[in-house]
Parts: sequence; structure tokens; C-alpha cells
Amino acid sequence: MPDYPPIILNYWDRSIYSVGIVHRQIDSFEIPIYDMEKSVCDAIRYRNKIGIDVSSEILKNYLSRKERNITRLTAYAKSMRIAGILNKYLEIQL
Repeated sequence: MPDYPPIILNYWDRSIYSVGIVHRQIDSFEIPIYDMEKSVCDAIRYRNKIGIDVSSEILKNYLSRKERNITRLTAYAKSMRIAGILNKYLEIQL
């Protein structure tokens, strides 16, 4: 590794990184993005970095949507190992 610029390496488990990727067609380009459920799980996973109030607001907004999929959300949470935390948040919100 070079001395300059300073580089920070981060590693993610493939099961956490690859879950929830969908491909969308935008201006004739196919772009891989994360779906809503994966984004909500990421907000819960990184709640200490982004703030607990922000992550709970994200979950609250997600639960108010008509196109929510709680089954997919809990499946993602299990694969990302945050199912217990998500269940606590869901108990509070519901």
C-alpha cells in the first residue's frame, strides 16, 4: 500500500453486499441499485453512524408506503444478521 494518499480498506461479506440488488433501465443504461428493503436494512444496520432518529424515520416512512414488502424486509434482515434489531424497531413502529 502506498504511503500517500491514505487508503482505508473495507471488506463486506458477500451475503450482505449482494442481497437486494435490482437492475433498472435508465436512459438506455442498465444500472444495478438496491431495492427499498435493502436500503431500509442498511439504515438499521448503520443506525449508530447515521443516527437512530434518522434510521427510525426511514423505517417509519417505509412502513407508511403501500408497496412495502415486510416479508422481503425480514428476509433481508435475517441474511444481514440484523433481524433482532429490526424486530425491536417494528414492535415500536407497529
